[in-house]
Amino acid sequence: MVAHFSEELFVGRGLRPGGDHLPQITEKAMVGGVAMLVAQRLERGTHAELPALAPEAIQFVLTPYLGSEEAKTVAARHG
Repeated sequence: MVAHFSEELFVGRGLRPGGDHLPQITEKAMVGGVAMLVAQRLERGTHAELPALAPEAIQFVLTPYLGSEEAKTVAARHG
């Protein structure tokens, strides 16, 4: 799962000048972080919290590719 979604995020490197200079681990770190958030909520039985986490998770994942402000704007529209 991590490998699949990491590959999907990799195309984001072309959205920002210098995106090709991001650390190689960027995509796996983003996907792994979100997967950990989901797994923790499922394990604790607090999965109802997940929708509220969506805006921050979206911003977290998009920031390396879009920059902080644009990622925040996108997250606000989808959260």
